[in-house]
Amino acid sequence: MKIVIVGGGTAGWLTALYAKKLFKNDHITLIESQDIPIIGVGEATTPHIIDFLEELHIDFVDVIKNTDGTIKNGISFEDWNGDGKKYLHGFSVRNEANPFVLDNSKSNFYDVYLRYLIQNKLSFLKNTYTPLISYENKINLKNQSFALHFDASKLSNYLSKLSINRGIEHIIDEYECCEQDENGFIKKIKTKNHLLDVDFVFDCSGFQKLFIGNLFKDRWIDYQNHLPMKKAVLFPTKITSSKPYTTARAMKYGWVFEIPLQNRTGRGYIFDSDYISIDQACEELKTVYDEVEPLRTIDFSAGRFTNSWIKNCIGLGLSTNFVEPLESTSIFVTIGQLKLLKKFKENICNQDESEIKKFNNIIGNNNDAILKFIYLHYLTKRNDSNFWLEFKDKNIPPQGMDLILTDIENGQLNENSLPKNTSSAFNLESYLHICNGLEMYSEQNINLPIFPNHHLYSMILHLDQVKNNELSHSIFISKLDK
Repeated sequence: MKIVIVGGGTAGWLTALYAKKLFKNDHITLIESQDIPIIGVGEATTPHIIDFLEELHIDFVDVIKNTDGTIKNGISFEDWNGDGKKYLHGFSVRNEANPFVLDNSKSNFYDVYLRYLIQNKLSFLKNTYTPLISYENKINLKNQSFALHFDASKLSNYLSKLSINRGIEHIIDEYECCEQDENGFIKKIKTKNHLLDVDFVFDCSGFQKLFIGNLFKDRWIDYQNHLPMKKAVLFPTKITSSKPYTTARAMKYGWVFEIPLQNRTGRGYIFDSDYISIDQACEELKTVYDEVEPLRTIDFSAGRFTNSWIKNCIGLGLSTNFVEPLESTSIFVTIGQLKLLKKFKENICNQDESEIKKFNNIIGNNNDAILKFIYLHYLTKRNDSNFWLEFKDKNIPPQGMDLILTDIENGQLNENSLPKNTSSAFNLESYLHICNGLEMYSEQNINLPIFPNHHLYSMILHLDQVKNNELSHSIFISKLDK
């Protein structure tokens, strides 16, 4: 079987490596244009990247060394209520010997503990594990789920070298068109200098949307009536930081991401261009940041295609879906698509339409679940601009969101409130962190399951010891043998 991947970047090369794992005996070619820039100035991930790299037999420490990478414990949301406060959406504790898990059973004590804190008006910052270590710039690579920050261009170079060493053919050329048979299946791909026979295509062409969008003209499901962000101004700075977390700083017309790398900080202002121009966005940035030298701007539209898989082509990453950068979901979605492909491997050849429909429904539901979670972040108390004052009126809740918001208001939020039949990265823990950070619980009437008091005591004792015992993030980075 001849497999062709169109497009490089993180999505393209991860696809190449995973395809090589699934289809060991097949020929895999990646076509990459040298004229298309990498989107990110720094890229952040979710913890799923660690297990995925391990599945590909890639050492995450080696990735950090070669990409100016850092550790990510979570996301620090700053000034989202316009009051100067911050909160951290941290990743879970994962070691069963830790008091966050009840008696080594499947019952998760941490959800209960978070609800206990809300009910008793106790600070998450002072009484939960991840904020305690993160704001002390410390990490725990054994018991704490963690993700990575990295330089997107350097990651692409790193993965490309690894892929070539594993036998993947790399063609640097410009895609021009393709030839289809009478049933619409892609049979040949023509570039400026090559004509390739193909059995299956992976579309990793990013915002170009070459196949699912331009060739098959699939229906686009627009998210912009829910999430209005349309433009990003990227402005990386020379400032370096040992912070083991991404920062999302709310502004008058959107928010700024800050991704700490070893050699610089990647920054970008994500905003609604219906309210301000690029020049106005840069002027606003100068009121907060000393270094504002725009690298480039990016236009984007939140949404997804109805289908990720059409005929003998699967679109991955930005070529088929994009919510927005707020919770670093882009690579997570790509990884989810690839891991799902493992279950549908045989269908690459069989082309069973019912199986393709099942694949597309799962991917679509996952993206819709992410949309709901991201929408929740914008329900803030900020009132310093028309953007925030008008958000709820101009941007309707996604389908099914009303039920979630009702449960939040009534203090009834639980696992049954959240989207079903998805593998979304965001569980009840995540929702509780955001709801608490945005101070959505006015009556603090959270219904709590019964749990043994000794677990609460063990939690408190554990937290008292945390800050002194964990590893400094800056020391970890400094000891890397580059």
